[in-house]
Amino acid sequence: MIALIDETSPLGPGGIYYVVSAAVLLDPDGVADELGGIFGAGRTQPFHWVTEGSEVLDRMLNLICNNGVIAHVTVHYPTGRKRQEEARRLALSELVPLVALEGANDLIIESRSERERPRP
Repeated sequence: MIALIDETSPLGPGGIYYVVSAAVLLDPDGVADELGGIFGAGRTQPFHWVTEGSEVLDRMLNLICNNGVIAHVTVHYPTGRKRQEEARRLALSELVPLVALEGANDLIIESRSERERPRP
């Protein structure tokens, strides 16, 4: 099994919500087989929930439902701008053992772009 981890840090009324989530794919081979049908031939851009249209999102949700996924989410709130790295470390230290208990033997963590890294 494979666990995929992503993070977000939206600003709420009382501070930053630092959210780290993991999706454990129960059938990664089945998912890999179906991904080509979601995007079509020749696609080079990566998938991201925010930038996709409703048709692709519907196909992705169907793929997830049909192949089984276990989700885990950790939230640290409120998180100050200068404490995001600590919140990330704490969230990952909570999340990684959970996905290991699910049986995930591979872990993929989406890298952060320069824009997503907290400023000192």
